[in-house]
Amino acid sequence: MITIEPGSKAQAEDMHYLLRSELQTPDSLEEIAMCVERYPSYVALNQSRDMIGLSYTFGVGIDVLLLQTLHVHHATRSNKVGSWLLDATENEARLLGYNAMILTNSMLYEGVDKRSAVPFYNKHGYRELFSTFHHPATYLMVKELK
Repeated sequence: MITIEPGSKAQAEDMHYLLRSELQTPDSLEEIAMCVERYPSYVALNQSRDMIGLSYTFGVGIDVLLLQTLHVHHATRSNKVGSWLLDATENEARLLGYNAMILTNSMLYEGVDKRSAVPFYNKHGYRELFSTFHHPATYLMVKELK
């Protein structure tokens, strides 16, 4: 059984550890703690209460949130955990009065089995605003929260 819960500043260290274990350049512990304290964030926990996924955001405007990070442990992917985290984050954003969420998706991160998440975000209603012509491309995506 997997539970999705609001993230807390007390969990920032575990969030940082999960990201650091799979990504070579995760956000700093301080940045994660600040985002979790101020903006919508969620964690996915397994039956043993081990963190297997997380999402956190950052305000970039009075009514726009940046999905700073959405990450699911590699062994848990394709089990809808990412969808549950994204849905919870979007729902809280709506309740708080945000009108849109933006994100970037890039294949530039090293040290992780990274595949493009663009189809995942398209499935969840995000649309591409811009993509670079570099290989690999970076995508800027947006979703209006209604």
